Amino acid sequence: MEGGVDILAPGFEIGYQFQHRLNFSLEKVEIIEYLGPQQIVGTKRIRRVRMIRKMLPIAITIFLSITSFNSQLFPAKRPLSMADFYQIKTAKTPRISPDGKWVLYVVSSMDSASNSYRNQIWMAAVAGGPAEQVTMMGSSNHSPAWSPDGRTIVYVSNAEAGSQLWLMNLVTRETQRLTDLPQGAWEPVWSPDGKKIAFLSETKFEGRNPKGLYDIKVFTHLRYRWWYDDNRYDEGWRSHIFILDLPTKAIRQLTDGDWFDNEISFSPDGKFIAFVSNRTEDRENNIDTDIWVVNVETGVVEKAFENTGPDYSPAWSPDGKYLAWRSTFRYNYESDNYDIMVKDLKKGTVRNLTEQFDRVIYQLAWYPNGKEILFLAGDQGNYNLYAVARSGDRVLPVVEARQRIRQWEISRDRKFLALARSKVNLPEEIYIVPYRQKTVQRISGVNDALLEQVALVDAITVTFEGEGGTPIQGWYLTPPDFDPSKKYPLILNIHGGPQLMYSNQFDFEFQLTAANGYVVFYCNPRGSFGYGQAFTDEINRDYGGSCYRDIIAGIDYMISLGSIDENRMGVTGLSFGGWMTTWIIGHTDRFKAAIPMAPFVNMFSFYGTTDEQFFPEWDFGGTPYYPETRAIYEKNSPLNHAANFKTPTLILHGEADWRCHITEGEQLFTALKKMGVPAVMARFPNEPHVFEQPNHIEAALRMKLDWWKQYLD
Repeated sequence: MEGGVDILAPGFEIGYQFQHRLNFSLEKVEIIEYLGPQQIVGTKRIRRVRMIRKMLPIAITIFLSITSFNSQLFPAKRPLSMADFYQIKTAKTPRISPDGKWVLYVVSSMDSASNSYRNQIWMAAVAGGPAEQVTMMGSSNHSPAWSPDGRTIVYVSNAEAGSQLWLMNLVTRETQRLTDLPQGAWEPVWSPDGKKIAFLSETKFEGRNPKGLYDIKVFTHLRYRWWYDDNRYDEGWRSHIFILDLPTKAIRQLTDGDWFDNEISFSPDGKFIAFVSNRTEDRENNIDTDIWVVNVETGVVEKAFENTGPDYSPAWSPDGKYLAWRSTFRYNYESDNYDIMVKDLKKGTVRNLTEQFDRVIYQLAWYPNGKEILFLAGDQGNYNLYAVARSGDRVLPVVEARQRIRQWEISRDRKFLALARSKVNLPEEIYIVPYRQKTVQRISGVNDALLEQVALVDAITVTFEGEGGTPIQGWYLTPPDFDPSKKYPLILNIHGGPQLMYSNQFDFEFQLTAANGYVVFYCNPRGSFGYGQAFTDEINRDYGGSCYRDIIAGIDYMISLGSIDENRMGVTGLSFGGWMTTWIIGHTDRFKAAIPMAPFVNMFSFYGTTDEQFFPEWDFGGTPYYPETRAIYEKNSPLNHAANFKTPTLILHGEADWRCHITEGEQLFTALKKMGVPAVMARFPNEPHVFEQPNHIEAALRMKLDWWKQYLD
């Protein structure tokens, strides 16, 4: 069915916290824990939890009654299977119409036959009702943006001549291609008066590299290739800002140079565009982006803020008097928590609004009255929405629950938000949330048909003591027919980064693994985001220290619960998760099977082959060419412990991985074979660091299940 209601209510505790779906014939209601209201000051969380104890007996009675009713009315659901892989869809990128009545969003799906993703734009009424597919031509339509009058939309489509900008009249559904640029066009943004559209495209900066003979590529600078942007070699193409004049359809280039310009934001009067660019002299060796402003008519560019760390996400206040953005302040450290900065454009003063908010900050936007800034932040396994006053007084939650909000937008009338949101047992859909209210109305239903058939399990949240007694947060999923009196094999999953965070979001692999009879465990050890900067920084220069011991403490905790067969445990992870998987099999024989994906195992060769040297330089204190830093690289190389390898290991690696080069997987494979350990090396053609082709993702999942079955069943 289309739609549904979530009630964000206080959590009830009956031995364990739980989430239940109460299924009615006309709507879906969830009772889930609500984490607010609260104030966050630094790492201290002041909760004002309103426990409604008088409701507990009533809730239990209702739950038991509806459960009995459902068992008679609705047939039992089946476990998730590999056959469901291509059925999962994602609803994302919500865009609210100027009048607040409609929401555009993008539905992304996978096509097995073409081995590709398909993206189409849909539209749903805020008041409810069936959603409608808006785009039909082409296989990839995305990045919709409403015109200021709400009559038309601009979007990116591959219907003709590559990815170009298209215009659609929403009344007649007439479409018109606006651009025909050889490098395509993307990120369209309307001017406030609706007469212009700013967007990004590429021009070639000539003279960047010497021309090689025949098909030989010749480079004279360090970062001549990078993972992002389709694993491209640097042939001089640079993204810049272009302006399309709608009445004449004339296009002119607004910025240029040997650098990349991104993240366009129009000023309210339409005279200026704020954007992000790294124009430093040493830009090949740093991530020092700054905030710039360009005059739309003259093309004159001025720097709005200069900082030793990266700056992103420029946003003008509604009255045009202030400019906000995100900043970090440690040079070349990509894992610093971002702060929200605001510049008074008249006075020229800059203020940090979130200096005491010790969490990682993502998307930001001004509240329509200009008095607050809303932003997305990762905190203790959730990605939720918060607000900070322009004065910087305090940070308060706006929408907070056990969930991952990926994208969001607020209506012009300030009455509601549109969210792209997922939970452990619910793929990403689009929701409407009245501002600062606890009810959530789902307006998309792209996975309803599948979810009516399959049983998805929720995660159980646990907290255990890591090294030194530090609380560590983790989760586990159980098979759908879980019986606590029985013993089950366990699969340990380790996240990449290492400075990332597992969250309460949907993960097909986790659900599939649990559906195949395994307990799936994952946690956020030292080095993860979401628990304060000091917690994140503790992994630096010692990957195999407290992070490793936190993870092993989590395994001990899971075994203590009584349902884990400690003789049937497997471990897996991607990138840093592959590093830690390799470290683990070099330090313990507790795991009977291992699957490192895209691992890096020799820190010397990793440094020389990765596309971003600044990452290991920060984490290990510099380049590996000096005795003091060489010792740190040596200490953190899992391959140095190859003599201890005994665990059967399946290596999955992309042949086009420029972040952790496939030679890292090859070195691990060689070591395993030389040590007489059962090992398989699977090379995935044309795949970067994170696999992109649906057929390859499917194949990797099948290979992993087969490996677990071979060694753990």
